[in-house]
Amino acid sequence: MNINEFFNKLVLNLNLGKLIEEPSRVSGGLTHKMYKIATDKNKYIVKVLNPNIMKRPTALGNFEKADKFEIMFQENNIEAIYSLEFNGKKMQLQDGQYFYVYNWYDGKALKDNEIKTINCEKIGKQLGEIHIV
Repeated sequence: MNINEFFNKLVLNLNLGKLIEEPSRVSGGLTHKMYKIATDKNKYIVKVLNPNIMKRPTALGNFEKADKFEIMFQENNIEAIYSLEFNGKKMQLQDGQYFYVYNWYDGKALKDNEIKTINCEKIGKQLGEIHIV
């Protein structure tokens, strides 16, 4: 897969604007690849799903279930970074490659010594809301 061709086609097909810088690989994601893209409209993160995992018989069904949960959580105002929806679907397929698109958020992972009680309380509240839904 030619990354530049893939992302140029992706932003065109999804009406995300025009790339204004080269896509860059972002750390995170153990089995899938993450890329930051910047267009003249916004910045996005694209989760390119591992083709070997997507060949598994249960993969598509598992992702469809996860997408349904995500929609349910969104509808119940549970705070999270949700994948964007295009043509009524969250998971996208282009040239045999599955992927998700998210809005880019600047942030950082907290180190162990930076985690405070308030962080744990927020996480606990979110988990509680998820289990109520």
